Amino acid sequence: NPPKIETGLTPSEVVYRKHRVKLLHYKPRTEQVHQTPILIVFALVNKPYVLDLIPGKSVVEFLVNRGFDVYLLDWGIPTGIDNNKGLDVYIENYLDSSVDWILEKTGESRLTLMGYCMGGSMSLMYAALHREKIRNLITMATPFDFSDEEGILFKWSKEFPFEELVETYDCCPGWYLNLSFSSLKPMGNPDKMKTFYDKMLDEKFMKLFLAMEKWAADSKPVPGKAYMEFMKGCFRENLLIQNRFPVGEKT
Repeated sequence: NPPKIETGLTPSEVVYRKHRVKLLHYKPRTEQVHQTPILIVFALVNKPYVLDLIPGKSVVEFLVNRGFDVYLLDWGIPTGIDNNKGLDVYIENYLDSSVDWILEKTGESRLTLMGYCMGGSMSLMYAALHREKIRNLITMATPFDFSDEEGILFKWSKEFPFEELVETYDCCPGWYLNLSFSSLKPMGNPDKMKTFYDKMLDEKFMKLFLAMEKWAADSKPVPGKAYMEFMKGCFRENLLIQNRFPVGEKT
C-alpha cells in the first residue's frame, strides 16, 4: 500500500489561460527580487511537475527561494481537437502570447527563457524568431543536433514509421511514449526494482522514488501535427542545427 505522493507543491496561481494552456506564476520568497522574470517552457511529451517534484527536489522551489520571479507554461492535456495544431501554434501563438503577457505585467522588455527537454528545443526556435524579447536563454537536457548515431532514441527515430502511428491514432499516444522511454534501457526496470528492494525502508528514498515513478508513467499524448513536424524536422532531417527548421511560414 504505497503512500500517495503529492507533487508540484510550490505555491502558484494561474495568471493567464489560452485554450488548454495555462501560465503559472510562482512568487519569489525573498525581500529582494531579481528584476528579470523567468519563464520555464516544458516539453509537449510529459507533465511539467518534474521541475517541482517534491519539496527539496524542485527546480522551481530553488529559484523562488533565491528571489527569482518564476513563471511556468503548462501546455495542458490535448484532446482530438488539438491534433491538427502544429508547432507554430504552440510557439508563435501560445508561447509568444505568454511571453507578451509576462512582459506587459512586469514592465520588462525582455525575460529569461528556460526550456527543458523538447521544451528546450522549442525555446531555441522561439528565441531564434524573437531574440528581441529574450535576455537569457537556458536549456536543460535539450536536443539540438540530431545527427547522433549512438543514442537508441536517435536510431529508432530515423527508422520508425511515425507517419503510420499518427495515421492510426491522430496523435502520439502517451502509452506509446511510456513504452518507448522504458525500452531505451531494457534492464532499467529490474535494476530499479533491486534498488527499491534494498532501500524500501528508507522513507526519504521511498518518497522520491514514488514521485519519480509517478511522473515517469505520466506521459500525455502529443498532437499529431506537432509530433510529425518535430520528428521529421529534428530527428529525421536535423534541420534545427542547420537554421532550416520551419515554424509555420517562418524559418
